[in-house]
Amino acid sequence: MKAVLTAIAPIALAALGGAFAVFGGYDDSPGATLLGFVVVLSAMALGARKARKVGG
Repeated sequence: MKAVLTAIAPIALAALGGAFAVFGGYDDSPGATLLGFVVVLSAMALGARKARKVGG
């Protein structure tokens, strides 16, 4: 169960960050858009770290 959650976590974070970035743009909120991009970038880093750990 833990392996499934750690595999899904970066995907869920990226989706949440994308939603923040898109919906933050609707009400002209630069803070929400920036937070969305930061969450997406952290999801990418988390996924890369996980892939590096599993791959070698």
